[in-house]
Amino acid sequence: MNVLVTGAAGYIGRIVARDLAQHHQVRGVDMRPMSALEDHRVIDLNDYDEIYDALEGIDAIAHLAWPMRPYEGYAPADGTEMGAGVRGLFHLLQAALARG
Repeated sequence: MNVLVTGAAGYIGRIVARDLAQHHQVRGVDMRPMSALEDHRVIDLNDYDEIYDALEGIDAIAHLAWPMRPYEGYAPADGTEMGAGVRGLFHLLQAALARG
């Protein structure tokens, strides 16, 4: 199975992507570069075209991306990260639906 892991450069995303790669083909996407996967792309989930392209040939999605980093003690009160996260999820769902 071909699996897309969003947030693959993050703490949880790295672990999940590594474990999935033992039995599946994994494509990791994140806003930060990652070297643990052969198939990885630096993309912004707020860019529909980038997401659509990344979903080519994908059978399943593990959505682990989120723009906040609460473990670093950073969570702005104005909700900007929440909006970016929701928009990214919306674009991911739209692109997945378009890909079938």
